[in-house]
Amino acid sequence: MADKKTVRLGVNLPEDLRDRFKKISILNDTEMGALVREWIEEYVSSYENPRPQKKRIRRKKAGVENGEENTKTKDSEK
Repeated sequence: MADKKTVRLGVNLPEDLRDRFKKISILNDTEMGALVREWIEEYVSSYENPRPQKKRIRRKKAGVENGEENTKTKDSEK
């Protein structure tokens, strides 16, 4: 990661949650930033290339197809 350009990501958290996270990361000898980067990398890896079938199912459940609202779903709800 040394050769890659890095950017800063700000996250709003309740102070007590931040304090608990900081304390636990210290007790586990880890850095908060390293944990957040790891979680983001895992999330991106798992959703970057979703299986097409899952995507269709999610779109159908959301009433959306090809970026537009599914009128069949809207009409059937009336």
